[in-house]
Amino acid sequence: MSSRQQVPVYVRVRPLNQRELTNNATEAWSLGEDSLACCVEGKDTTSRFRVNKVFGTESCNEQVFTRAAKDIIAHAIQGWSGTVFAYGQTSSGKTHTMMGNGSEEGIVQLSMNYMWQEIERDTEAD
Repeated sequence: MSSRQQVPVYVRVRPLNQRELTNNATEAWSLGEDSLACCVEGKDTTSRFRVNKVFGTESCNEQVFTRAAKDIIAHAIQGWSGTVFAYGQTSSGKTHTMMGNGSEEGIVQLSMNYMWQEIERDTEAD
């Protein structure tokens, strides 16, 4: 790891929920690979943001883990400090991403699984 570090920023956009679909809501975000723009209906301005990676509504937690968290966990196993956290407003998908649901593991579980696999691999190599 270099002495000059930047905090990588990843954005995951959740799909519209049932209430939003019922109310005929439209998606306010225009997504790129590493950028997103918010276009609010009735406003002339567009807010644009550049980030390390944007995960669209079709992304799964495994993809988010592999791109956003796996290297941090690998460095933590080697003794480096690292933090993975989710930030956002209520109902933005933080719990689903971090904890998963009945059909998909979240970042926490995927990180623990990866950590134990790496420890086991290192133990077998000794």
